[in-house]
Amino acid sequence: ITESTKNKPISVQVINDAIPDRAEDPNPTSTSFKRRAMVMQFTGTNCGYCPYIIEPLETMAADAAYKDKFSWAAIHTFNSDDPAAPCNSSDYTKLSFAAAYGGISGYPTVLFDLTSQVGNLGSVAVNLANLKKAVDNSVANPASAGISATMTLDENNRVVTARVSVKAKDAKVYRVSMWVLEDKIRGNQNGSTTIQWHDNALRYVARGADGSADYYGYPLNEGKAMSAGQVCDYVFAVNISNQSVNLVNCQLLFFVTTSVGNSYTVVNSAVTKDLKTAMPFEYNN
Repeated sequence: ITESTKNKPISVQVINDAIPDRAEDPNPTSTSFKRRAMVMQFTGTNCGYCPYIIEPLETMAADAAYKDKFSWAAIHTFNSDDPAAPCNSSDYTKLSFAAAYGGISGYPTVLFDLTSQVGNLGSVAVNLANLKKAVDNSVANPASAGISATMTLDENNRVVTARVSVKAKDAKVYRVSMWVLEDKIRGNQNGSTTIQWHDNALRYVARGADGSADYYGYPLNEGKAMSAGQVCDYVFAVNISNQSVNLVNCQLLFFVTTSVGNSYTVVNSAVTKDLKTAMPFEYNN
């Protein structure tokens, strides 16, 4: 289905709920966007070495110098009985050992922007230093696109509908993804006596307009290059059917990719406050 809104064609799924309007752009003439690294943490509650990465990630997320530099998705695909695992079995399979992204050698591993990775070297301090360095390397590259989003939440039917808008700084072909994350999931962690709760857990990967799953994202502007300053939209709808998922503890994570050779890299990412609050474009001061 194609709907024309504000003279911009967008592809959407068959959606029963109202599609929200775009978020207001606080600086329409700017393309100097705030850059956030995309952090994909491959983990699991039965993974005895995973606390060596969980602890430094939590430290970095609480650090005022780093907490706004990255978007963090914890992908629990080490053990299938993990209470924080993806709710869709096909997502669990595709993301086990990061299969959808070419694979990783073991757990724990953290992917940055789909282009680099950090593993466990057996020291929380060393791992923290390596994670910070990877984030610094990522945000040193200016964001070539910005992200904004508006959402509606049908709490009775547990359906979140989101319009994500991507604004190009550089003329490129872009793709966009939306993931549903959940905080405050109870689960004892192997290898730790203190980690009993899990945040930022990937629960749902939003499907494209045709219902397919593409872990690199879905094409904007009908798959054609966007021009500098152009804004294109994609509309996602996710039925959060698993009743164990607490809607109050959920957020939406968006990331934008572009092709580099035969693969893709993330050019920017962002996370909403919850499933209702609009997220405008973020610009550098």
